[in-house]
Amino acid sequence: MVSVRSEAELKERLIEGSKFYLYGAGIVYRKIIAAVSNDIIAVIDKNRSEIIPLNDVAILSPEDAFICGEYDVICGLNPELQYDKRTQVLAEELEKYDVKINLFLLDVTSLEDEGVLIWGDRKVLFDNRKYLISGKSDFVKKAYSPEVIADAKYLERLNEEPCAFVLRGNGIGFEDFDNGLIVHAQGRKDWNDSKELEFTNRILLFGDSRVSGMLLENRHTIAANLQRKIDKNGIKYKVENYAIPGRDIERMVWQIKNEKIDAGDVVVLGSGFYEFENADENVLVWGEYLREANDAVLKKKASFIYMNLPTMLELADPSPEEADAVLMFHSTEFLDYTPEKLKYYKNILQIECASNGICFIDMAAAFAYRSKYGQVFINLHHYGPHGTELIADELTDYIIALTNCSGANLLHETAIAAKRTRSSGFEDKLVQMKKEDDQIFEFVDELKMRMERKWGDYGDLGCIVMNANPFTKGHLYLVKEALKLCGKLLILVVEEDLSEIPFKDRYQIVIDNTASMNDVFVAPSGTYSISKSTFPDYFEKEKIQGKKINAETDVRIFAERIAPRLGIKKRFVGEEPTDGITRQYNETMKRIFKGYGIELVEIPRLQIDKKIVSATEVRKNIKNGDMGSISEFVTPKTHEYILSHEVFLK
Repeated sequence: MVSVRSEAELKERLIEGSKFYLYGAGIVYRKIIAAVSNDIIAVIDKNRSEIIPLNDVAILSPEDAFICGEYDVICGLNPELQYDKRTQVLAEELEKYDVKINLFLLDVTSLEDEGVLIWGDRKVLFDNRKYLISGKSDFVKKAYSPEVIADAKYLERLNEEPCAFVLRGNGIGFEDFDNGLIVHAQGRKDWNDSKELEFTNRILLFGDSRVSGMLLENRHTIAANLQRKIDKNGIKYKVENYAIPGRDIERMVWQIKNEKIDAGDVVVLGSGFYEFENADENVLVWGEYLREANDAVLKKKASFIYMNLPTMLELADPSPEEADAVLMFHSTEFLDYTPEKLKYYKNILQIECASNGICFIDMAAAFAYRSKYGQVFINLHHYGPHGTELIADELTDYIIALTNCSGANLLHETAIAAKRTRSSGFEDKLVQMKKEDDQIFEFVDELKMRMERKWGDYGDLGCIVMNANPFTKGHLYLVKEALKLCGKLLILVVEEDLSEIPFKDRYQIVIDNTASMNDVFVAPSGTYSISKSTFPDYFEKEKIQGKKINAETDVRIFAERIAPRLGIKKRFVGEEPTDGITRQYNETMKRIFKGYGIELVEIPRLQIDKKIVSATEVRKNIKNGDMGSISEFVTPKTHEYILSHEVFLK
């Protein structure tokens, strides 16, 4: 017998110190087991043989676990995906075991708003990013000024920043972006409020997300603070921010070697060593890469500084608030970090830099004086505005006192050998990115030429991407409604041949159904919109309802590569009340498009006799042999096609 128990009962029992089984070795298990392992007897999962145990917690199959007696079990299914409904389904499945099971619901009330699970009398971090932007954490809010944090949407807008890099000329950088708080221009996240008109040289900053300024306005980055500091000290250097999120040392050094650097410039690389798998070898590889960067900069008669950035784990004498924050962030993430390990490998890296004549700044020492700045961290790694100001102050002192740090060029043969074997193929990746960009732009330019051939100089262009499997009256309704809101309409038909109706037939049916509409242009989507390379989950959506998907690649290709080149300002979709995968896709578009000046327009779905017209339902009816009902929901041309083909009946 299975009895579903409430979140309140679970909370009470956890506070009392009761132990539980956790059902499901999915995302909940992976995210929180390190923080709650003392409360868990074992994890139960029907795929036990495929799961790697974490934190020495045993993994059992249901058959091995449910033998006799009574069991207290926490439902560990994904709490972000129809948790209550799926818990009920699980309860029904567990009825087949001849034991008494008390199935407890997780308290997910704070998950959507705050990114945490309530576990007894404490909060357990589940979604770091959501926790940061929720505005519910006093620790995070304290890092920003009261004036800006009073805006409930402020942190959400900071989170809209795209982090991926793209090819730009012979280098890499950000795609242009502007949401009013964050601006990417010319590939960089700069802040140009300097009153200096003539610069003698530049300071070029490279590094990871802490240097680029994740969850910070442009004016609060290290680069912006540094520009203000050196202006105040009369140093006529222009600060440029080339940093990109990600701790790939090969990518950072590649940037330095390929960026234009002039004699007298100062190059600063800011990051930290966290590659703890094969750490003894990797730290030497890092040392060799830094030597390579230093050599490249010195050849150009410029100066190179490596700036080692600290985490909260490295703070001396943490305040009670900082200690609580470390407990929150470090209980579920970056569990291989320890203060001892971070210090040990930092020291090795410092020795490597000293032996190669590289100027090494240990920023952890400067953070000993952080109290005069205020709250400097926002999570385990990243800094708020006060933290970047502290770093800029320390860096300014080095810039002022900068001398030539060149010294003995002592090569470490072990590091060189390890670097050769380690190669992550970054340059190969860039070649592939360039090839993909060329292919996309060739596709888009050909499409633009064909539209101009039909319409001449078109404007006010909207777009629909549709699979049309099959083309229904709902699709036709969406097209007609879209035409009311834009001057011209581009329909991209999903070209991937992974649907019941072959692409060539779907494409022709869309053309046939819109032939009388002069303001509509129908074209294949290529492999760039809803394809197995950009959005593979789309083609499995009927099997994976309930799964959380990531459609950012597909959406960003459209926003960054396709829409600007074609002049698309609106993309039209139907509202999605039933299909969880498509609904998540629509939500991703809505979130990302805002930063690119593209409007996502959701059109209410067409209903006939109070039934939503859906291609999914049409397919189900056909497969169930209910051919008589489909004419009500599909156009005459589609109906004619279905009756003459057996694609759904195989």
